Amino acid sequence: MSDHEPLECPFCGGDAEALDLRAAWCVACSKSGECGAYGPMRDTEAEAVTAWNAPILERRKLKAALGDAVTAMRVFHGEPAWDIYWNNSPECKRIREALEASDESK
Repeated sequence: MSDHEPLECPFCGGDAEALDLRAAWCVACSKSGECGAYGPMRDTEAEAVTAWNAPILERRKLKAALGDAVTAMRVFHGEPAWDIYWNNSPECKRIREALEASDESK
């Protein structure tokens, strides 16, 4: 996949496509009758795809960081200790808050 291809729709998981609206570009979910999600208008196709993909990529990074932190604690302290880390670690708290904020923006 190139940097200029839209990622899947963050709401329904459907394919997304860049649309040339003549005066601007945007990316929209291809399930327009079912989902209707669309990204911000931009001057170029590349800018529209970047704007669509950015929050999806950020969410993936947050989920990966969370998974890495939990896995590290499970390995280091053993399975029962990971939830203590999850509930008390400042790093995990920041990740949880970012994920919750991301979920609220959907």
